[in-house]
Amino acid sequence: MPHFRRRIFLVDAKVQGALIVRVVTYWIYCVFTISLLLIWWNVFAGPPREFMTVVSDVYQRFAPAAGASLLLVPLVVIDVLRMSNRFAGPARRLKDGLRELGEGKQVRPMTFRDNDFWQETAAEFNRVNDRINQLVARKARHSAAVDSEDVALVEPELAAEQN
Repeated sequence: MPHFRRRIFLVDAKVQGALIVRVVTYWIYCVFTISLLLIWWNVFAGPPREFMTVVSDVYQRFAPAAGASLLLVPLVVIDVLRMSNRFAGPARRLKDGLRELGEGKQVRPMTFRDNDFWQETAAEFNRVNDRINQLVARKARHSAAVDSEDVALVEPELAAEQN
């Protein structure tokens, strides 16, 4: 399949939103944990000082690094969204295809972008879709045959006209 740029960046807001919240939460936990470790390191490794003096000293020395890490959060969020599009997009297309199959609609063969995950799932969906189409065609042929036999039994002159 040719490479197409995605038109929708947030394909599944519920799943991808949860991933974004998770990334930001991890960043907050990391900064918090590193801050505590730096404070405790200074408390135990440095000369005896008041606790708030140690906190202030750690804040003054390492706040720029924490601020710099904040600049990376949007890049990580964008990367996570792009990566999640590789499975959220196919999941959405599969869900839409299954809904259409369930409604009895004709469904085109499923294709994913080259770098999307679950290529095998699209192939399996297409196998199921082909099988359903075969069964529907067989049922239609059977119904047509049964209808023509019924007409022949009820109205012989109509059956002769159809042959």
